[in-house]
This record gives sequence, C-alpha cells and structure tokens, in this order.
Amino acid sequence: MAKKVAQNSKESFKHIRKDPINGELDYFFPLEITSPLDRESAKARGLEITRTRLGNRVFDAIMVPCKNVARDAKGNEVYVDTPSDVQYQRYREFIKAEMNEQEAMKEDGRCNIPDGRGGYKRCPLRTPNPAYTPGGNAPKTLAVHCEGCKYEPFKNEHTVVAQSTLAKTDSETGEETPFEAPTPRYYFEADRYMRLSPAFVDFVRTRAPELVGLAGMLTREYSRSDAARTLDIPISTAGSQKQRLMKLLLEFLDNCFIP
Repeated sequence: MAKKVAQNSKESFKHIRKDPINGELDYFFPLEITSPLDRESAKARGLEITRTRLGNRVFDAIMVPCKNVARDAKGNEVYVDTPSDVQYQRYREFIKAEMNEQEAMKEDGRCNIPDGRGGYKRCPLRTPNPAYTPGGNAPKTLAVHCEGCKYEPFKNEHTVVAQSTLAKTDSETGEETPFEAPTPRYYFEADRYMRLSPAFVDFVRTRAPELVGLAGMLTREYSRSDAARTLDIPISTAGSQKQRLMKLLLEFLDNCFIP
C-alpha cells in the first residue's frame, strides 16, 4: 500500500488521485512552468496544466505522471500502469530539491536557543497552543515571533537582506542616500559562464556524446530531476551521468583559457 503525502483536502491540487478503474493511487509531479515553450510542450504531449501548490508555493505547473514510460507502435511516449509504491518514491524524489529549499528558507535566521537539557536547538517556527482542544476553534499551534523574545538581541541575520534597508538617512536634512554595493570581484562571472557553457557542451560531444543531452540541460540550470524527466531517463541514471560530467568538466577547465 502506498504511503500518503500529507495535504489539506481543500488544497490537494491533484498531486494524488485515485484511479477510477483499479482504485489505486496515482502520483503527479508538478513541473513548474517557466516559459511559454513549457506550455506548448505540455500540450503536445497531452499533459495537464493547472494552478497547483507544492509546500508553501503556488504556481502554474505541468502535472507529470510519476508512472513508467513506454512507446506505442508509432513511437509516441505513453505512460503505463505502475505500482503506487513506485510512483510514490518517484514523486518524493522529484519534489525533494524544492522541499529542501523551502525548508532552508524557513530556517534562515532562526536562532539557536537553550533546549533545557544543557544543549541548544533551533528556535521553532511554531509551538503548541495551550488553548487548543480537539474539535475547537483554536489552532493547534501558534507562530513564534521574534518581537519581545529574550533572545532577540542575539538573533541571527538573514541570508538575504533587501538592499533598500541599507540606505542611510541624514539626521539633519532627512535626505536618504541609497546604498551602492561595490562591484564584486566576480561581477562578470555570469558572462563567462554564458561563453563557456556552449564550449563545454561541445567538449562533451567529442569525449562522451551520449552525455550531451544532460550536459546541455544542466548548463541551462535544469535540476537533475527535471532533466531526467525531460530526457526520459531514470534519476539514478542522471545521477551517475552527472558524476561523469563532473570529471569531464574538471578536465575541460584545466585545459581551457578563461578570459
């Protein structure tokens, strides 16, 4: 029996659906739409496009079945019956990167506070509500706010700080001077990356042509799971191929001129 993924019944957004024929659970991975080409590709493949939720984010997505893929007599890609347990494991693997990123964002800036046993723990995002009673109107947990906390003077800084908060205000004139960040040493790294990416893909084409597809997608910043889904290969295969690409990348960087 497949495990259940906790979701609010009003916000299930159809990640998990019961097959009306065999009664088994089917899982769908919400592949976020980032360009009009994604929509065209989904329509061409007959995949559903919908507004959906994953964790704390709501976005437009292509609902990709987590089933095994086969080819029909005309060579078209079709999804075939797949055990719910297999679909569940594949679904969890596909959403792992997004959920880990969301968790890191939630934990960003939380303090380490005494745990009451001589050690420390991360300040929780929510705590049990003493007024909660089963069936009542009070929420089960309450959000933890920093304001008024005795540990607030020692609060960690957030990883990301809005540049607008760094502006200075003249105490006499009241004029605000926007903060101007100095040009970082690696300011033009993005330009170098854009120039080197095609060269690296060409290098892979000469050394390991079977890896060109994955190399192209990874240099375009696709995640491993998204690349595996697009290339129709198992995530484990994409992982082993990525390790081979890392070795080729080191060889490429050792022998190329980076202006």
